[in-house]
Amino acid sequence: MSARRVKTYIAGDWDHDKDLIDILKNILKEIMLEENSNGKDLKSYFTDIHEKIQISDNNPYCIIKKSLDERFELSKLFILIVGEHTNKLTKGICSFCKDYNKHNKTCSLNNKIDKKSYIKYECDKAFENDLKIIVIYKDYNVEEKKCPEILREEGTHIPAYTLTKKSPQSIKIDKDKFLNFPEIVTEIVGALYTD
Repeated sequence: MSARRVKTYIAGDWDHDKDLIDILKNILKEIMLEENSNGKDLKSYFTDIHEKIQISDNNPYCIIKKSLDERFELSKLFILIVGEHTNKLTKGICSFCKDYNKHNKTCSLNNKIDKKSYIKYECDKAFENDLKIIVIYKDYNVEEKKCPEILREEGTHIPAYTLTKKSPQSIKIDKDKFLNFPEIVTEIVGALYTD
């Protein structure tokens, strides 16, 4: 893996699972601050690549996917948040793009038609680029059938929540739900520190 590939790529359903994605981003920032206070300069490792390379959602889907490709070239770790809707997402499929000509089944920009949603595209790219993969289920259990098929047997799969407080840093989500903080942090740090 190239020395440039140090960023973290976070994927998920931004409409339904943004709450967990935001918590995860905060965890990454906390890990970075803690490691920096221990004398290690790890800002580049614990940075979500989406914060470094941005593109408007108003662009055609094929342009957005080219931007995603750029992000993968700089990423070492792929974290997928899996929720109830992950496998049902259609955003990113060319036939739903404003530049898709339904009559001719072509792209008005003359680009190749892609039948993958953004989430499936990202999972395929993570697999193809041999990124370290962590799948976090927005649940108490790992339910691989909710995960895009290409990643069901790849990487580490862990639940986001637990019923008990496992560490002082555990984040209470509601009266009976805690974030599975120690396991998530251990997996992220382990993935970023190893080659």
